[in-house]
Amino acid sequence: MTKHRRLTAAEEAAIQKRIAADPDAPEASDEELAQARPFADVFPALAESIKRSRGRPRIAAPKQAVSLRIDPATLAKFQNSTHEWRQVMTAALDAADAAFIERLKHERGIPVVADISRLGKIETRERGARIVQGPREARARKNPPR
Repeated sequence: MTKHRRLTAAEEAAIQKRIAADPDAPEASDEELAQARPFADVFPALAESIKRSRGRPRIAAPKQAVSLRIDPATLAKFQNSTHEWRQVMTAALDAADAAFIERLKHERGIPVVADISRLGKIETRERGARIVQGPREARARKNPPR
């Protein structure tokens, strides 16, 4: 934190003199201050439009921020796949159906969502990512029905 020195009486007087001489910002008198009303009372429509337009518009289903503990190798696969790796990870999680998740839970004995190498080819587009070939399609191609 920067320490400021106190103004001398002469410096303060010079500043006050410049404030009083400014024609664009006259100091309000006590009578003017007594007559002052809140902005919202004087301009209600404008005040309401300003209040409504602040910030980003609300969306129906906002994304949730979560904290996950992910194996470093799995995270590296996602991060090295594209600069849009978060969208790719979201697509991979969306593509993991309930049966796939339950099978992984049963096989490994721990709650596991997905392994990127088992999801198939992931295609990125300008607005998001989608899985082109999922685990079922990959198995069907490797082991065609007899």
